[in-house]
Amino acid sequence: MRKPSIKGLFMFGVFLACTIPFILGCLYVQMMVADETRQDFEKTAFDAMERVAASVNNQLQPANHLISSFAKDERTVQLFSAIGRRIIADSSQLAPEEYQHIMVADQVYRESLHIALVTNTDGYIRYPDFLAKPEFDPRKQDWYRQAVMNRGRPYITEPHLQSGGEYAVSVVHTVEQDNEIAGVVEFSWSLRTLQQEIEKIDIGENGYIVVLSQQGKIIACPKHPEWLLQTSYELNVPELMYLDRQGNFAGREAETGNGELLYVDVLPNTGWKVVAVFDKFALSKRVGDRLYPILYIYCAVTLCVLLFIYLLAQKKVIEPIRYLINGAQAITDGSSYVPISIRANDEFSVLANTFNKMIHVLKKNTDKVVEQNLEIKKREREFKTLVENAQDIIFRLSKNSNVVYANPVLGNYTGMPSRWLIGRHIQDCGFSSLFASTVRNIVDGKAKDGSLEIELLNKSGETEYFYAHIIPEYNDSQTVETVLCVLRNVTHKRLMEKEMLRLDRLNIIGEIAAAIAHEVRNPMTTVRGFLQLLRKKERDGERQSFYDLMIEELDRANEIITEFLSLARNKTIKLNTMNLNGIIDAITPLIRADALMTNRRLQLELGEIPDLELDAKEIRQLILNLARNGLEAMTSGGTLTISTCEEQGSVILKVSDQGSGIDPKVLKNLGMPFITTKENGTGLGLAVCYSIVERHQARIQVESGSGGTTFCIRFSQVLA
Repeated sequence: MRKPSIKGLFMFGVFLACTIPFILGCLYVQMMVADETRQDFEKTAFDAMERVAASVNNQLQPANHLISSFAKDERTVQLFSAIGRRIIADSSQLAPEEYQHIMVADQVYRESLHIALVTNTDGYIRYPDFLAKPEFDPRKQDWYRQAVMNRGRPYITEPHLQSGGEYAVSVVHTVEQDNEIAGVVEFSWSLRTLQQEIEKIDIGENGYIVVLSQQGKIIACPKHPEWLLQTSYELNVPELMYLDRQGNFAGREAETGNGELLYVDVLPNTGWKVVAVFDKFALSKRVGDRLYPILYIYCAVTLCVLLFIYLLAQKKVIEPIRYLINGAQAITDGSSYVPISIRANDEFSVLANTFNKMIHVLKKNTDKVVEQNLEIKKREREFKTLVENAQDIIFRLSKNSNVVYANPVLGNYTGMPSRWLIGRHIQDCGFSSLFASTVRNIVDGKAKDGSLEIELLNKSGETEYFYAHIIPEYNDSQTVETVLCVLRNVTHKRLMEKEMLRLDRLNIIGEIAAAIAHEVRNPMTTVRGFLQLLRKKERDGERQSFYDLMIEELDRANEIITEFLSLARNKTIKLNTMNLNGIIDAITPLIRADALMTNRRLQLELGEIPDLELDAKEIRQLILNLARNGLEAMTSGGTLTISTCEEQGSVILKVSDQGSGIDPKVLKNLGMPFITTKENGTGLGLAVCYSIVERHQARIQVESGSGGTTFCIRFSQVLA
């Protein structure tokens, strides 16, 4: 395949350098012209909307004002009383002053087609045509019902066709007497005037305006009068119902197939929607008329600039570059190198001389560089294979304790890719000040190496334990240049040791309690019995309170012995198939009573869960202990939440409070006997809970923070 020439490449580059800005400039100019033209259309639409709104307000505001005044006029109330149940067929049925009252209202609002008054007793009058049909029930008309629904204020009805063939809308208002609706008055307003006003508005060639009611009926459209009182759905143009209320353009295809642009707004007082329809081709034509002259001029200037650049660069750039490329190609092909000579006194001649010197030095050092590169690549491959496949955390630190290298395992714990840790200080990566101090001592020569156990938070926020071995790395002058750190995870080992210690301690306490419980309880029962007899004999004595106190303390001692017995690992439990929700429902009144006495609230969120093999007595004790601890941890007004759900084949029980949380120092030893924060607590309640959970082969997890504490017990023995 033939390689492209320098001249061809340069010509192609110059062509691209001029063509791309030309295309971008054309697009920008087109965008600006189109935007300006669109703004012109939007301004035209906005002016049209303003004129339509002004025309509607000029006709509706007097109607609203007149009908409100007419409906609240005392003479109107008297007129409704005079009409009663009658259907007025001519003026002779009215008193002169009553007829005069209606006639004046009609003359004041000249746009009205008629005025109708309907009483709540089926009476009716319509002025001036005195339409009277015995079978006609005006109270069943939609405008009557709408007036009653909008009692006390004027309401504009949907457009309708009058008996005389006139399109109209009505303004209705209730008339009240003694806070009761006496009837409804209606002013009918012709749409002919609005149609004529809109017809005068010019919004361009083939453009027109459509006014729709709140229910989507077309009120006015001079270009298509046959559309009146039809909805956009009936006309197969439902886009008119779903246009943007903020007045943005939206495109659609008209019935004729010609593209149109719509501009929509909503009249504030009526809720009517006004749509200005523009011919899309008229917009495109206006854009073209403005754009083409600009593009012609821009194209001519670009061609002139392109030609000038080409002629200038041909002589000053292309030929010197060709010489340099030929010389570099000779070196690349391994052929004998001929020094480059450019007959000019410019930058290219200086570049040719420098290029000749560079090639001389390059040939001299090539063999040495190749050998060093091969050795470096070999060591890098060995190191990378060893470190990146290790299970331990391995990283290297500079003398300033900044990370120089870290294997992927460290990134897995910190939650950040290893490359993001490069350059960070070791303490910024989550390591403690003790670890950083040990590294500093090794760098300063105060220690040859270091080994210690540290804690490190993983990406889930949990603490893990590592055994760290810190090794100094020396340079040729025998000073520490970098420090290599190897960390092995011993979390599982530490957790197993802690759990074994806790279980052994619980078991020992339970076994001791079981051995001495019988010997202690029998004397306590005898003492309690005699104290009760003495208390009955001295019912009114001064030592009555002493007996009560001694009996309470004996009962408390008995409860402590019972809790000790619950700690035994080999305690027998009686498992029965039952539902955890049933146990919670049974003890809910007891927990709710405790909550009410301390001004706390109890909330249950019990989901559908399968049955389990449970010891009902122990589960009740577990829930009561956790619930009472939660209530005691909260201030007045707090909420204790007990919830159940099924998750990943296990049944979950959660007890959550809104207290201040558990001290992290206490949280580490939670479940150990005699660990308590209560003033009079024994520290056995949670230890008993942990023993119950263990006997049911379940697991317990604790989440605590400033917003409260949640105990989560996961039962895995779900019945099929």
